[in-house]
Amino acid sequence: MGLNTLRYTLYSAGGTDRSRACILARNMTIWMLPGFSCRDLVAVLAKYIADGAEIRLVVCSVYLPYDFEDPPPPKEFEEFLRYCENENL
Repeated sequence: MGLNTLRYTLYSAGGTDRSRACILARNMTIWMLPGFSCRDLVAVLAKYIADGAEIRLVVCSVYLPYDFEDPPPPKEFEEFLRYCENENL
């Protein structure tokens, strides 16, 4: 979900649980990656032009609680990394 705040856009997973990860962006073309966004992880795809070429950049914010039952990184983050590797992002 995006929230516009003084020319910035705040990206978070939204839903019923309180988000613990978010990304704040300004002046960029950005799309949420909802399949990789949850309470503790939010991922976006940014596209921009540099030297005449389109660049795709993935940005991710992950909350890693110190008292989590499983050791880091969480499985959602590992799935996100595999996706980025497969898509050459």
